Amino acid sequence: MKLLLNDQFIKLSKTERLHQIDNPIVAITGNIGGGKSTVSSFFAKSGLNVINADSLIHKIYEDPKTKRFVKEVCPEAINQDKIDFPVLRKVFFRDQAIKSKLEQYLYQEIPTYFKKQVPNKFIPIIYDVPLLFEKELHHMVDFIIVVATDEDTQLTRLLQRDQLSEEETLKAIIKQQIPNDQKRNQADLIIENTGSLKELEEQCHNAIKLLFKNKNI
Repeated sequence: MKLLLNDQFIKLSKTERLHQIDNPIVAITGNIGGGKSTVSSFFAKSGLNVINADSLIHKIYEDPKTKRFVKEVCPEAINQDKIDFPVLRKVFFRDQAIKSKLEQYLYQEIPTYFKKQVPNKFIPIIYDVPLLFEKELHHMVDFIIVVATDEDTQLTRLLQRDQLSEEETLKAIIKQQIPNDQKRNQADLIIENTGSLKELEEQCHNAIKLLFKNKNI
């Protein structure tokens, strides 16, 4: 059994859709520390095909040519012939010129890696993508789910999760993202992650019941 997107939520044609794929795309987005990955994991456990933008970026970084590029634009982020990600992260969010160069490189590589994970059959893609609105990709997906929380909760979760990062760096990351309230206003569906894990999972379950139908394919 596969879960297919209900017809009323398929809004785009192939030519309008991100990377011009046949498969309808449900985007899951939200600010860092908001619980987006937890929601995506629930969707994946429910049998949906999830593509994670951060995982695509990690795969790109594993390519030797990416290390060569980083060495050119940010040599201080290379340590013993490897990318020093804590250093690169700090520079990325503090130096706009390096940030622009690195983003341009990464985003021109993403379509190739994305399409490798798209199944041939016409089943929906769940795209876990943090910067959906920041990169103006929201017009190229069929349905948008925003996972939202407040900024204080974001920062607390991030400091607990990513103990190697300084609070200043984390605040700089949050500042560069569009505020949650603006994202809520552009969402097709909002999942509020301000309560317990059980409450979050219940919202995910309800979202899946609303959006998808079972069908043998």
